[in-house]
Amino acid sequence: MEQTAATLEQWVHKALRVDTFAPIDDNIATSSSLVDVFQSIGGALTVLTKHPFLSPRPKTALLSPLLISSPLRIYYDLLLLQCTDDYAITLNQLEEWRSGGGGGGGGVQGPMRKITQRSLVCLNNVESSRQLILNIEVQLDIDDEEVFRDLLAYARETMQKIIDVIAMNVDRSVSTTVLEPSLFPMLDSLLSTLLDSLIDSLFPLALKAIFNCVCAALAAVVGPLVAQKGGAERGEELLRKLVDFVHADGVGLRKTYLQKSPHYLRLAQFFLLVEAGNDEILASARDPRTTAPMMKMLKAAIKAKKLKL
Repeated sequence: MEQTAATLEQWVHKALRVDTFAPIDDNIATSSSLVDVFQSIGGALTVLTKHPFLSPRPKTALLSPLLISSPLRIYYDLLLLQCTDDYAITLNQLEEWRSGGGGGGGGVQGPMRKITQRSLVCLNNVESSRQLILNIEVQLDIDDEEVFRDLLAYARETMQKIIDVIAMNVDRSVSTTVLEPSLFPMLDSLLSTLLDSLIDSLFPLALKAIFNCVCAALAAVVGPLVAQKGGAERGEELLRKLVDFVHADGVGLRKTYLQKSPHYLRLAQFFLLVEAGNDEILASARDPRTTAPMMKMLKAAIKAKKLKL
């Protein structure tokens, strides 16, 4: 059993070495390694479940953790590594990144280039594998549900990490265009790429990440924005346009969902404070209940308006 598991792990590495990370064809958004990995796991399961010394019920309890969970976790880790520029990153560093929260800054992400087809295909591979795991669980009548629950959670975590990588690439473009007329044409081009390249179930996750990126970019420039006459009104209008854009006439995310997000609520509250006047800005900045992200925007406004806290 252990030897079979070790062989499967070697096959995972081999499958990724020969993978070009191009979609298999126009109708299949995943790459060759997904097929190779699951064919290897399926072949091992078929052989070992027919072993004469294993009775039917203990088979799945023995086989599922060793022959499914272990190689797939390695597969997910290696797919995540494919989405970074620094190919010298070790799996130990990757684990530190996972436990440390990942895409928020620091860690192993290194400098990121533009969103690549590789990242989108890796994301598709993880989501497709998650769906395949659910099918395997049903077909094998798995007793050890905890193993599969943990594996599915690991898959979802990996998808979020890859989306974090994509979001970091988006942030670089958005941060320089958030107040420019070119913002929405650039976002439109980006969303068209994602819509064409991603599995349907992944598109809402990508939309959410992009929405958060633009909100964060807007929060970073509120100082120079509110220093201008009518800056708060311009910010509110930009926020409304962003919600409409990501909603996409019902194709995208629900407006109610977007308008309840912490990013949106914080910006909307900030622009209302600025419209209310300098006294309201200062009062909110002095309030101990004000959150750190809001305080950062308030201090930027205070500096831009040359107020005294």
